Amino acid sequence: MKTPLQSRSSLVALAGAFAATLFLVACQQSQPPAPTPISAESKAATTAKDVFVVFEGPWAIVPDPKDANAVLLLAPKTRAHRDLYVTASNNSTLAPGTYDLSVPGRTGSAAGTFDESILRAKIDPKNVQRVLDDKSANRYAIRLPKPDAYLPASRHRSRVSATYPPEPATEKEYATVVSLRYSVSSLSGFSLAGAPASGAFNPLHSTMRRLCCRSICWWIFPRAPAVATIRIRKRLARSRRKRARCESSSGWLHFWNRISVTPKKPA
Repeated sequence: MKTPLQSRSSLVALAGAFAATLFLVACQQSQPPAPTPISAESKAATTAKDVFVVFEGPWAIVPDPKDANAVLLLAPKTRAHRDLYVTASNNSTLAPGTYDLSVPGRTGSAAGTFDESILRAKIDPKNVQRVLDDKSANRYAIRLPKPDAYLPASRHRSRVSATYPPEPATEKEYATVVSLRYSVSSLSGFSLAGAPASGAFNPLHSTMRRLCCRSICWWIFPRAPAVATIRIRKRLARSRRKRARCESSSGWLHFWNRISVTPKKPA
């Protein structure tokens, strides 16, 4: 037979055990859930950065005839344009020649998809190789890895046709500045190698500083601003005809962007 004191002690023990159980359950429920493991693809997507390589000037985009994973941008050297100016390479001015830009730590697809506003001229690979084999100081050739995408950095209303003058019905917004997008894991490690047509390549141009603005710009500017002088317009008309011959393109491109020029059809 239990005494009242013993019964009271048993009730106190049961109450203490019940309270301890509730405390343990509450602690377990308040524990944060175990984090799910992050896959390598998710980590890569989190750390990936987009870098844009921007080309402004009389550039033609063509595949490398000897490397399916590379692309070439070709431009003539004319008296109507200044020398090639490159940002992120110590703001260098480069002489005509052949240059290679390396893009380290790529994480993108390298699909090389084109925006529909970018005009693509069909150029025979033999003509591309002929331009590359020409070591004279009359052209620039920039070799890069195939990008993830080709995007317009600037657009202007233009007309395109296989005959001259282009028909008004062909007028639409065409890209006049093209940006090549690369997804990379780091903004460091970009480098430039070159073989100028004359002289030696300056090693100060090879190492590119860290891309704080995530862009590398290649600019070929006209020597004079867009002023209404007949002499400048004639020079630009000859420059465009020279570019058309260099590219062996059968089409005509009529711009109304920076300079209002209507070049005459060459004889």
